Amino acid sequence: MVRRSRLTWLLFAALWAVLAFASHAEDDAFFPGWRSRSWPQVPALTGPGPLDGWRLVIDPGHGGEDSGACPGTAVCEKEFNLAISQKLNAILQTYGATVLMTRTSDQTVALDDRINFANANKAHRFLSVHINSATATARGIETWVDADGTNPSVNPAAEVWRSYAQTIHNNLIQGARSIDSTVPDRGLKFSGTTPPWSPGRIRVIRYDLNNSPAALVEIGFISNATDYALLLRDDYQHAVAFGMAQGFLHHAADFNPEDGVRQ
Repeated sequence: MVRRSRLTWLLFAALWAVLAFASHAEDDAFFPGWRSRSWPQVPALTGPGPLDGWRLVIDPGHGGEDSGACPGTAVCEKEFNLAISQKLNAILQTYGATVLMTRTSDQTVALDDRINFANANKAHRFLSVHINSATATARGIETWVDADGTNPSVNPAAEVWRSYAQTIHNNLIQGARSIDSTVPDRGLKFSGTTPPWSPGRIRVIRYDLNNSPAALVEIGFISNATDYALLLRDDYQHAVAFGMAQGFLHHAADFNPEDGVRQ
């Protein structure tokens, strides 16, 4: 497939922002950082979108019997994962992507079933959505990618894997900081070499198991009071979802859907 120019994608993203912001032209609270709780609707497309032809699998982590992190909080990780993933799903579909989710409700899904689902549906990219947990002082957003996936001596498409994860991360940070400029950027981390995942590896994003480039985002710490308060906010959930969607747009400006996909 002939890749459309990067300028086309970036112009579309700019147009989206203009149309969305114009709908709030009289809302002074909206412009300082998308802080309005009345989030703009993504404008409907009248033709092929910038992600037309892309099959994206979004994986809301945990679910059902597995609550994920839940350190005495009223809302557990699995609920945040699903809520943010659903918002991301809606935006990506508006951009023309075919989006598949490993779960759409509070259900238990095994890790290998998530991977097999993506592979069976011939996903072009896989993104697992999670919330972190640690000490009460740990805070911020980090993104994980498999170390083998970004190693040129192991993966001929290492550049695609690394760029995908980094681009999603960079735009996720921008989305989060549009609500709270103090959200720490914990960076891109490599499963298999970065503690605590060294030599252990995050199974759901392993290079040897996934046929497509895969990444896992940790959108803050549920164990941190500031991060938890942000995660409870609908506007923050929309902001991080929008940020990740912009990450997909920017990635699609540089790569074709089939790049990095093993047949």
